Amino acid sequence: MKKNAFIPIIVFSLFILFPFWYVIFLISNKYQLLNNPTAVYPITIALSLFLALFIDRVTNNKLSPDAKRIIQVIFSFSIISYAVYLFLITWERYVNFISEAIDLVFFHQVIWQFSEFKIPYIWNLNQPLYPQWSQHFSPILALLAPLYWIAHSEGLLLSTQAIATLSGAIPIYLISKEYLHSKSIGLSLAFAYLSFGGLQFGFAYGFHEILFFPPLFLWSYYFYTSKNKKFYYLFIALSLLVKEEVVFIVFFWGLYLYFVKRDRQTAIITMAMGALWGLICFEIIFPIFNNGHGFGYWGQYESFLSPAIVTNLFNTQVKIDMFLETFGQFSFLLFLFPPAVIIVIPSLLEKLLSSGIAQANGAHYSAAIAAVTVVATIEALSRIDKYKFVKKHVRQTSIFFAVLIFYFAMFSNVFFGYNGYSLIPAVQEYDQAKGPGAENSQILDTLITQIPLNAKVSAQYQIAPHLNKYYKDLTIWPSMTGTEDFVIIDTKLPPVLGATSDDYNRAIDKMNTNKKYTLAFSSDGILAYRRNGYKLN
Repeated sequence: MKKNAFIPIIVFSLFILFPFWYVIFLISNKYQLLNNPTAVYPITIALSLFLALFIDRVTNNKLSPDAKRIIQVIFSFSIISYAVYLFLITWERYVNFISEAIDLVFFHQVIWQFSEFKIPYIWNLNQPLYPQWSQHFSPILALLAPLYWIAHSEGLLLSTQAIATLSGAIPIYLISKEYLHSKSIGLSLAFAYLSFGGLQFGFAYGFHEILFFPPLFLWSYYFYTSKNKKFYYLFIALSLLVKEEVVFIVFFWGLYLYFVKRDRQTAIITMAMGALWGLICFEIIFPIFNNGHGFGYWGQYESFLSPAIVTNLFNTQVKIDMFLETFGQFSFLLFLFPPAVIIVIPSLLEKLLSSGIAQANGAHYSAAIAAVTVVATIEALSRIDKYKFVKKHVRQTSIFFAVLIFYFAMFSNVFFGYNGYSLIPAVQEYDQAKGPGAENSQILDTLITQIPLNAKVSAQYQIAPHLNKYYKDLTIWPSMTGTEDFVIIDTKLPPVLGATSDDYNRAIDKMNTNKKYTLAFSSDGILAYRRNGYKLN
């Protein structure tokens, strides 16, 4: 075979196999075949192993250094383009009111107060004012305060979150390049990270501080592998500032360093940092700001040490699916090196011992487990060439594992990725977070400009972040006190957080019979109510 044989190989891989999987997706959805991870992943494992071995054999000693560089340039450009696409579609969904924007208004309040050098309190219409630190301790948000010195824009927050999360692909590539000595594996792992549906869901539908954890923790791991201890400890400290749950992740990472890496000094300092921050969070901060009652979410951790840890691990199909989808995205490679499981224990147990949406793959609940799974996978890959199968059947470990990870990730993304971000139009059709349409978006934009600057407004989750309002002047409809000056509703927007269309219809009926309000605008399902005495500009 000629040295430029890589050209037909790439053509075969990208333009034949990908459409082949696309056909599988369409067939499986039409006939309800392969519509769950339990059925899909055995096929994924077999197919990906076959493809990895095939390309490993075909390219063995056939690619010149120039050919390899060209392939890496092509894939580097493709992955960078994919990251740019994910950012652009995040912004496009936001400006078109498709993003559900869950908790974006909440963090809008917090960061606005940080920008005014205040301890953040939550302005909740149905409850007394309460400190945000009574719920979660996330001082990392103070670092975003300078954004609000520029503009009080919730869209800016969403964009910053997306950029930060996507940037986690950079340390992944650098770690693989320097620690695993493989640019190819680095590119594949970066793609697996970017294409992970659980992570995409996180920065697609709202804003949460935990989405900043993956890049920070991955950078700390990069500095550890490059033996830059000062920056390692700095980024471990920044990781801890993200949220109280990171305490457990850092402590178990320290355990891994102590027992597996045998780096006793770094391990002890890392565990000490985690333990000390845990004491500050749980024994000082939460009791002070929660009227002496401590951390209000201990229930999700208490079962770690109870008999429920055995009975609740895989007691729902959702948890089984989450397990397969999360680790399947990264080829299940971490389980080939069992000690690497130590790294993922806190995040995995938090998922498995949760209920509701937190147990599923997605939302912001999958951010932490995505980061630690990448680290565990890289640790496993650093030892993978010791296995008999690899020694006997794999000729080029870098190419074999790069292909294996790439196809596993692509296959997982097609079937279980975040549909709204899919590169395949037919897959996007299954996205439930539909927008109101271009015409409605334009009407909403125009209507928002007609709201008086000093007016208090209530609007749906998807609309509220587009209103540049002081945090005490903005509420989420249908939860309102009746003191709002204007209420904006788009009946074409889907309900969120378990609400139903019937709930919204009942709330609209109440607005229509509320003598304090008058319908000021109605067009194509968009309703605007004004409190008596107020007018649209």
